[in-house]
Amino acid sequence: MNYRGCAFAICILASGTCSLQAAPNDAYCSRYIDQMDPRALYVATCLGNPSCLSRIESAGDRAFMVARGQPPVQLQRNRTYRFLYKTPDDEIVNSLVVIQLMQIGSTPRKVDKPVDVQLAREALNFACRAFRQNIYRASWPADVDEDTRLPTVDYDKYDQFHREGYTSLAEAGFMTRDFHTQYFDGDTCVSTLDPPRRSQFLLFARRNVETRVSSFFNRFGAKPDEAIAAPEERPQQYERLKVLLSNYQKQPHKSGCFSFNARGTGSQLQVSFSDLEDKVRHATFWDFDRMATWTFDLR
Repeated sequence: MNYRGCAFAICILASGTCSLQAAPNDAYCSRYIDQMDPRALYVATCLGNPSCLSRIESAGDRAFMVARGQPPVQLQRNRTYRFLYKTPDDEIVNSLVVIQLMQIGSTPRKVDKPVDVQLAREALNFACRAFRQNIYRASWPADVDEDTRLPTVDYDKYDQFHREGYTSLAEAGFMTRDFHTQYFDGDTCVSTLDPPRRSQFLLFARRNVETRVSSFFNRFGAKPDEAIAAPEERPQQYERLKVLLSNYQKQPHKSGCFSFNARGTGSQLQVSFSDLEDKVRHATFWDFDRMATWTFDLR
């Protein structure tokens, strides 16, 4: 592990609490949730005025901000935006959300090795520990939005850990201890290290994931199937990769909300996320490995 700030593809678990209201600590969700549609991504450029909220719409394979009554607008380079998402009104009460942000630079990278992956985890109000439920767990590190000071891990070791269930002792230790977590899903305590949830942290080639059994045998020499990313998924092309874990809570059969900051400094920013409990409970075989994704060209 090192603590250089060089990554931005962001697996984020984002936070909010609501029964048509947001978490007390999420002022953006509290302010705008009643203006949002479920299963839609939004951007807030300020807090307070309804005109600050824009819906994200796609045209072809690109996404744009669309304020009410206004034409589509590209995101600006070097500007921090607050993204918000309103969950459907289903039975889920507690969940973690994996949000990935990947950035392509203004000039193509010409090296074969991917950049390191930044890691952070937001504070959690429903963690589990030693047979206890709904325990508070502080964020790691203290400032999850400070991109230049977040812990980082080698991309290949991050991928191996989340694909095969193990990697070198030092990296596996700090990811297990500080990054991943057990949490109360409303019925029982579960872990982000459970294979169905762990696979949602992969950045590329997400279908090829080891089970606990195959992971055990691979440690003793069994050869896993090679994970091959599609050409457009080449991890080497991204200049920044970041992973943040957060969470949301809500009342059953009500909508929840989570929000997160993102800033692009290159030519393109990709925003993706996966709601862990929604995936585990509702996703079909074909949908399980797909993330909701928006790609922005930056101006």
